[in-house]
Amino acid sequence: LEGAKFGLQQLVVAKISDVYNVSVWSVAGGQVLFNTGIGLGSVASLASYMPQSNNCLSDAFLVSVINLLTLLIVTSFNFSVLGFWATIITHRCCERNAEILLKLINLGKLPPDARPPLDLLDNPTSIYNTWFNGLPQHIKSMVLREVTECNIETQFLKASEGPKFVFLSFVEAMSFLPLSV
Repeated sequence: LEGAKFGLQQLVVAKISDVYNVSVWSVAGGQVLFNTGIGLGSVASLASYMPQSNNCLSDAFLVSVINLLTLLIVTSFNFSVLGFWATIITHRCCERNAEILLKLINLGKLPPDARPPLDLLDNPTSIYNTWFNGLPQHIKSMVLREVTECNIETQFLKASEGPKFVFLSFVEAMSFLPLSV
């Protein structure tokens, strides 16, 4: 998927400031308790069917390894899809900005120097950002007054704001996939 590499890069990049954040540790602790099933009856249910001679330490280690492998696979998949989602949303933002700028230039509200490139549909984000960064500062400030700034990092961070938004963005990202129903 286009943008999956960006999503995986966000997974690997460490944010050192989050190590000192108490809310991050509380969410991580809640996830550990949820995965192990403490207090939910699953541990007691599984233990009741074990023979007396069973090695519980090796079973616990095996469950932990399976949880770790599952976590790595699912997390990589989620970050890839969210990177794809952020890329698609950023492409749409760049295309929308180009349309708005063309209308404003035709109305005479912006100078012709603010005209976006014509080959924008080939790779909207890269071409738009390269064009935008090459503008003189006075034209760039005029353009920013009329349109929003399209940034893939901002779009990606929106998806990590909470579980409800992650669920909704994931469903939206799935709708962008080819042959999605």
